[in-house]
Order: sequence, then structure tokens, then C-alpha cells
Amino acid sequence: MPVAQFEALVELIEHDPAINPGGGRPAAPAWFQLAVGLFRLGRKKPIVVDIARTFEISVGSVENYTENIVCAIIWCLSQEMVWPQPQDQTLSTCAGLGFADTVGHMDGTHITLEHAPSQNQRDYYNRKK
Repeated sequence: MPVAQFEALVELIEHDPAINPGGGRPAAPAWFQLAVGLFRLGRKKPIVVDIARTFEISVGSVENYTENIVCAIIWCLSQEMVWPQPQDQTLSTCAGLGFADTVGHMDGTHITLEHAPSQNQRDYYNRKK
């Protein structure tokens, strides 16, 4: 992930209660929680003990930070991705592909996968280079 995107994501989540719950012991900085969580989510074999050793934190912290960032990102998405108003809805052109009654769609082919699923591998090719 480019540094600018990482920093933008930190800005989006740093004030979320999942990242900074308040009370008790101070939370780790948002950038650190995000780094740990993304590192775990991006691993081929996310062995929590190894990740904890890499970042010199406890296994529980790896799990908590991952959960924190996922919750914060989901909350951010809920603020950004809303169901369109009836006058703005147009049916998707993907109805013939098994996505009937959808309103719009997103092309996620820019997401690089280290390993494609064993079935339909060509459907998971990253076409955005």
C-alpha cells in the first residue's frame, strides 16, 4: 500500500472509538494498529504468534488491533457507501451474470491476490496494471 493511502486511512480511522476507546490504559497509535492489522490480513499464512513476535507485541494485541481496524473501516464504509435514493437507482447491467436486482456494482479487479481460488482462477486476474 502506498504511504499516502496508508496515511489517508489512518486519518479516517484514528478518531474511531474502536481505535481509541478512551478510559483505562492509552491505546496504541492508530497507525500502529493499522500496520499490524493490515500486515495480518495481507499474509498468506497469518500466524498470530509470528506477527506478535515481528511487532514485539502480545498475541492478544495482534487480535485486538485487527478487530479494531476492521470495525473502524466498516464504520467508515457505512458512512460513505449508502443505498441510492429511488430517483438515483438504475438496475445493474450484471443481471445476466447472476446478480439480478442489484443497484450498481463495483469492479474489484484492482485488488491483487497472492493466490487465486482453485476454481475459476481466471476470474481473479488483476487487470488493472
